[in-house]
Amino acid sequence: MVSKVLFRLRNALSVAKAENVCVWYIVPLALISLASIACFWLDYGNDLGTYFISDWADTGMDYFNMLAAVSQGDPYANYANWPPMCFLILRFLFHFVPRGEGVDLSNGFAMRDYMPAALPYLVYVVACLLVIGFATMRLLRGSKPIVQCSMLAATILCGPMLFALERGNIILISFASLLVYLALYTSASKPVRYVAYVFLGMSVATKMYPAVFAFLILFTGNKKEFVSAALISLALSILPFFAFGGIGSIRNMIEGVFLSSSFDFGLGLNYSFQNLVRIAAAMFGCKVEAIPAYASAVPLALCAIMLLVSREEWTRVFSLGLMCVWVPAFSYTYSLIFLLPAVVMLVSSESAAACWKKISAFFLALVFALYALPVLPSVSLLLNEPKLPLAGGCVLGNAAILALAVVVLFHSGTTCRATNRSAKHRKIGS
Repeated sequence: MVSKVLFRLRNALSVAKAENVCVWYIVPLALISLASIACFWLDYGNDLGTYFISDWADTGMDYFNMLAAVSQGDPYANYANWPPMCFLILRFLFHFVPRGEGVDLSNGFAMRDYMPAALPYLVYVVACLLVIGFATMRLLRGSKPIVQCSMLAATILCGPMLFALERGNIILISFASLLVYLALYTSASKPVRYVAYVFLGMSVATKMYPAVFAFLILFTGNKKEFVSAALISLALSILPFFAFGGIGSIRNMIEGVFLSSSFDFGLGLNYSFQNLVRIAAAMFGCKVEAIPAYASAVPLALCAIMLLVSREEWTRVFSLGLMCVWVPAFSYTYSLIFLLPAVVMLVSSESAAACWKKISAFFLALVFALYALPVLPSVSLLLNEPKLPLAGGCVLGNAAILALAVVVLFHSGTTCRATNRSAKHRKIGS
């Protein structure tokens, strides 16, 4: 009996050694998240507001507020800031909701409590999770079953994904579509690649930011298909506007985006580069009221450089995902799921990983872990934060993203330089 246990333990350790990148990601992620869950349990859930929105009655309202807006006909009449493809999907789901039953369909909270409106929402969430699971398993198809199952669980149960599920945000559709695109865009079959471009178009049409992932096609050498993918994304993003008033709706949506970005809710739950600068200043006792919009050029340039010097697919995917997180003025916690494809590709890249990949996996675990760390009172008093006070988990997550960006940029830069130098020597030698 003892020998069997020792044999199985040895096999488990050998698997862990072979799949060390996965271990460096899964183990810290699981330990931190489980410790946080234990803290939430011991405190009767009172600390949940340090990681999630602290309004306990607002769960799922990103979805149901927009569903209520669809019930009024044209959501852009009230300067909604979601792309029109989102409202086309919501209009389809709204057809399951009976009229004339004494329910105020213009009230999002009433819709959430109304079973015919809530049931399609549950189906939508389950469908998105199934697609995410399919795409994750396809990206990991060369890995061992234990790695596939561990990564699937870690993807669906990580902190930012739970945040997205709690909010009911349409980002789930965008992320699921993006994963399918990444799983299929390098296929040897041209029809399959074009299916991937349609999924990329859906991702762009529902969240806009993932448009940058089209640049991955250029690294495959398919310039014509890059143009095709761009046109598909453009068509899926623009044509739905004509179901909601046409060109005028574009102007209203843009105004809605600027309006929603003009509010200062505090430093919490925000992972943009601008907020990273404000957090750094606040930690040293300096108050930064606002950062000019043109400052977004800095993270854009850094991510572009990282993309150009990268020699591995996962670092390219990371640099593009980082654009989606860093460049906007405000990036809620759920925006971090655009970095998840980089984790999956890192784990699937190879078994015996270099030291820098283990470090990268560890930093990614810090980004996606669930935290029960307290609010920082000194920062909250300094900024008089009205709604989203800064908690320790947000500080740690922002710091981990910055550290990971430095590691990837440094390693990719040195590798690119060494490759160019080697090519130059070979050219001279010939």
